[in-house]
Amino acid sequence: MINLYNRLSKPVSIATLGVVTSLFLFCDPLIKEVGSHPDNLMPVNASMIGHIILVFMLATIVSFLLCDLLVRYAHLHQHLTADPFIGKVQAFHLEPTPRIAGVAIFIATLSGCSLSCVLEETQLHKNFFLISLIMASIPAFCGGLAEDIFKNVGVAQRLLLTLISAAIAACIIDKGLTLYHVDAVWMDKLLSIEVISLLFTLFVVGGFTNAINLIDGYNGLVGGFMVVALTAITIAAFLVNDAMIASISIIMIGAILGFLAWNWPRGKIFLGDGGSYFIGFISAELCLLLLYHNPTVSPWFPLAIFIYPVFETLFTMFRRTFIHKTLNTEPDANHLHQMIFKLLLNRNQLALCKNQVKKINHDGTPCQFMNTCPQKMRIRNNRVAPYIWSATAINAVLAVMFMHSTIMLMGLCLASCSIYVLSYSLLTTKKILTKVVTIN
Repeated sequence: MINLYNRLSKPVSIATLGVVTSLFLFCDPLIKEVGSHPDNLMPVNASMIGHIILVFMLATIVSFLLCDLLVRYAHLHQHLTADPFIGKVQAFHLEPTPRIAGVAIFIATLSGCSLSCVLEETQLHKNFFLISLIMASIPAFCGGLAEDIFKNVGVAQRLLLTLISAAIAACIIDKGLTLYHVDAVWMDKLLSIEVISLLFTLFVVGGFTNAINLIDGYNGLVGGFMVVALTAITIAAFLVNDAMIASISIIMIGAILGFLAWNWPRGKIFLGDGGSYFIGFISAELCLLLLYHNPTVSPWFPLAIFIYPVFETLFTMFRRTFIHKTLNTEPDANHLHQMIFKLLLNRNQLALCKNQVKKINHDGTPCQFMNTCPQKMRIRNNRVAPYIWSATAINAVLAVMFMHSTIMLMGLCLASCSIYVLSYSLLTTKKILTKVVTIN
C-alpha cells in the first residue's frame, strides 16, 4: 500500500487522483458519444499514410533531441537520475548513467499524438482515444519515473499504479480495452462476465508491463525488442485495415528509435523504469484494442509476439521460488540475457572485470586503471541485444503469418517456450557460467 507520508508517494497519488477526477468530470459525455466500437474503425488511405510518416518523423526527432539534451547536461541532474552500478547484482554497466530516457519517449509520443490530432481533426474517435490513452498511462509512467529518481518505490507500488492506469483506460474506453475472449470455451464463458473480464484485463496489463521492465538489462535490449514487436503490430494493423492502431504503433516506434540512437551500442542513457512501464502499458493497450477492433485476429497473436518477456517473467518466478529458494522481488543475475552476456566473456575476463569494478573511489566513480576491462564489457554488453532481436524477429514474422489461426499461434508459443528452456539449460551447463558474477 502506498504510504502517503512518503515524499515520493504524495505527488504520485495526487497526480493519479487528478487524472481520474478530470477524466470522469470532462470525458463522460464524450465517452458515450464516441465509445470504442468496431464501427469506428479507421480505414487506411493515401492521406493517412502521409500523416503517419509525418508523426513518425516528429516522434523520432523529438526523442533523439531530448535524449541528446539529457546526455549533454547529465552533470546537472545525474545526482538524481543516474543509475549507479555499485552493489546491484543485476547491473553490468560500469559508470553512473542517466536512466530517465522515459521522459524523452513520453514527450515524443505526446508530440506525435498531438500532431496526429491536428492533422486529422475530423477523426473524433481516434483523437479521443489518443488523448485518453496518454492520460491513462500517467500513473504507470509516474510510478516508474519516481523509482528512477528517488530509488524507493517498491515493485508492489509500481504494479498498483499500473493497475490504476489499466482501470482508467478500461473505464474511459468501455469494453474496447478489456479482454473478453481467449479462444478457450471455458475461459470465454468466464470473461463474458464484465467484472471478471475487467479483473483479468488488469492482471494481464499489469503483468505484461512488469515483464517489459524485467528484461530491461542491456544496451538496446528492450528498445530493439519493442521496435520489432511494434513493427509486427503495425503490419498486422495495416493488414486488417486499422489505421488508428498503425498510427499509434508508428509513433511509439519513432520515439523508441530516437532513444535507441543514444542507448545502443554505447549506452549513454538508459530507458529506466518510467520508460519501460510507459512502453509496456501502451503496447498492452494497443494489443487489446487491436483484438477488439478486429475479432478475426486471434487473441494469441499478441502473446506470440511478446512471448519472450512473458515467459521470462514466469520462468524467473518459477526459478526463484523452486530452484534458488529466493524471493521473487529479489533481483539476480540469472536471466537469459545475462547468461548470454556471460557466455560472451571468458572466465578470466569475468574475474578481471569483477575485481576492477570493485576498485572505486569514495564518491562512486571508477579509478583510472579501469580503462581496459570496461571496454571489453561494453563490447559484450552491446552484443547481447542482437541475439534477442533476431529471435524476436523470427517469432514476429511467424506470428503475423498466422495471426488469424489460434492453433498455429498456440504452437508457436509452445515452441518458443521450449526453445527458451533448452537455450537456458545449455547456457547454464557451460563451465563459464558455473560461477555467478556479482558486481558489488
